[in-house]
Amino acid sequence: MEYNKKPIHELFEDLIKCKIGNENSCEARNFLLNVIDNASIIIDVWYPNGDLIKFNKYAQKVTGFSEDEVLGQEWRHTIADESINLCMDSFFIMMNEGAVGGEQEDVLRCKDGSYINVLWSNCLVHDDKGNLIYCISMGMNITQLKNMEKDLSVSEERYRLAFEGANDGLWDMNLLTLEFYTSKQFKGILDLNEDEIISYSDFLNLLYYHKDLLSFKRALNEHISRKTSFFSYECRIKTKPGNFKWILIRGKAVYNSFGSPVRIAGSITDVTKKKNDDEVIKKMAYYDQLTGMPNKSLMEKTVENQILKCKGKNKGFALFFMDIDNFKSVNDTYGHNIGDALLKEISNLIKNKISILNDCSRFGGDQFIFLQRNTFYMEDIVNNAEKILNLFKYPINIKGKEISVSASIGIALYPKDGCNFNELLKNADIAVYYAKEKGKKRYLFYSKEMNIKMSKKLKMERDLIKGIKNDEFLVYYQPQIDLSSGKLTGMEALVRWNHPKKGIILPLEFIPLAEETGLIMEIGKKVLYDACKQNAQWQKIGYDPLRVSVNLSAKQFEQENLVDIIQEILSETGLDPKWLNVEITESIVMLDFNFSIKMLNKLRNMGIHVSLDDFGTGYSSLNYLKLFPIDVLKIDKSFLNNVIEDSTEEIIARAIIELAHKLNLYIIAEGVENIDQLNYLKRHNCQMAQGFLFSEPVPKDEFEKLLKDPGAVLR
Repeated sequence: MEYNKKPIHELFEDLIKCKIGNENSCEARNFLLNVIDNASIIIDVWYPNGDLIKFNKYAQKVTGFSEDEVLGQEWRHTIADESINLCMDSFFIMMNEGAVGGEQEDVLRCKDGSYINVLWSNCLVHDDKGNLIYCISMGMNITQLKNMEKDLSVSEERYRLAFEGANDGLWDMNLLTLEFYTSKQFKGILDLNEDEIISYSDFLNLLYYHKDLLSFKRALNEHISRKTSFFSYECRIKTKPGNFKWILIRGKAVYNSFGSPVRIAGSITDVTKKKNDDEVIKKMAYYDQLTGMPNKSLMEKTVENQILKCKGKNKGFALFFMDIDNFKSVNDTYGHNIGDALLKEISNLIKNKISILNDCSRFGGDQFIFLQRNTFYMEDIVNNAEKILNLFKYPINIKGKEISVSASIGIALYPKDGCNFNELLKNADIAVYYAKEKGKKRYLFYSKEMNIKMSKKLKMERDLIKGIKNDEFLVYYQPQIDLSSGKLTGMEALVRWNHPKKGIILPLEFIPLAEETGLIMEIGKKVLYDACKQNAQWQKIGYDPLRVSVNLSAKQFEQENLVDIIQEILSETGLDPKWLNVEITESIVMLDFNFSIKMLNKLRNMGIHVSLDDFGTGYSSLNYLKLFPIDVLKIDKSFLNNVIEDSTEEIIARAIIELAHKLNLYIIAEGVENIDQLNYLKRHNCQMAQGFLFSEPVPKDEFEKLLKDPGAVLR
């Protein structure tokens, strides 16, 4: 069935046109008023002069005005000021031209001062003669809709500002049509013109490497297929010819109600600076700052990766640990700047001439690590070790100075010598230690026997530390005899280690390790203190004063504050400096001749006597001897072992004695063990002697017996 669908204003017009004389006119009027009052829209009825004659209930509800307050008033009474002019124009057109016009938006002023937005539709009612009798305005309250539009507009403006104002470049792509929208910042990051249009395919063509393109598409597809919660990918993008930028691309896909991807939007960020900073940090973390070579950390990663490749596949590799021999003397002689330059040159030699080794790194100081992969033949490893050693065959020119150095190498094999980096490194380091012990300038493969020896060494080092803590080091004393009078005129203080399990241990067994580890500093200081204290006590008891001789190690003698240390000990113990004699070897003096001369002069100026020990066994010349500020020259026992007339040893011993006399030095022979040696020394006017012929070194209680009966040493 077809209905005659009329607009609402035409319906009202039909109803109002009911004749007054019609018997149903009252019912029609009441029906009309009921419709008007109960409508959910604003309905105003007014005369052509503008006076309101009907203001329905909904209008009263939304404006707050009662009908009595507005009836008889002009229609514009409720119109907001900003809408008056527009409404007036529309009213006059409608009155004068009879044209209703289309829909129109106005703002009504409510009783409480607030405003509502209304969308109006008007109709004119005429009588049978065509005279205008009513005007009807029907309005829809669109305030909420206008507010929503306003909020949407603000939201869109914010989105636009965010889209255009964000530091990141934004992009949006329709996955169905591949339409690709980008922000200004997006183009700016890629160094494109602002008005330049870029498609999705154009963007893909900017990827710097083909492998980046494949990885990008794979990551994007994984996200679109919901395998990842968001899309994120870092890659290089071509910008200007020959240049590129690192960018981070991020995005999130949007799916329709059927779960199909329809759109993806996201951002790009220029991370070039971050990548460059990361590269700097990586270089600092994994590369040596001096030489530019990989450092220990990177080598550790490399070795562990190689282990993963070789594990369970019957494959192996070799780890070389190289240590420059006597590098400290280079720094001491030429200065650290020359030492650093030498290390850089060595690293260049390694990188340029030992290419067969896959990875090289500076471990630290003067130590380097090499990795040789795929080691099937020992011959290859040996050849490489010899190539490394041959780098040091000739002097290396550093800033015009020809510097001769050598190297020692330890080699550990995977998996025989270790199953991880630290184990391999430890064992290669052990092999280096024994290579140096055997004379340096060589390579050694690690063996389990080395580990056993090293374990014993480490055990002794721990025991030495405990020994210092538990005061296990004792001072023994060996008498020194005046050969012309036979009297006891001096003593040498010698250390012994009273080990809780092994008993008394002689110096030869622990002093080298104490020197190597630096523990000699504490042991030597204790010996010096105990010797001075005991000598002072014996003098206080009333025994004849004797000069006590104390040996100084190389590390002790190198101390800048040695004089202060000795002065403090003398002060605490109360020993007069003239009753102290310090002994140093000629090899110690020659380590740094100028420093030694200054230090010896300071000691002598304090009143302390100085002895040059083991003379004739070192490498100093006689020209140097006259420059040494010393008081006593000691003949090493090696020259007395086979003293017979006209033997080589006898000639050297006689020459040393004669030289000492000519330089006005006191001469002491040590290691005298038989009468023949004693007679020889007396015959050649050697002034003093010590050795087992007179007495072995004894504890302080035993030595005190000799002080009570000085002649006992000759009986």
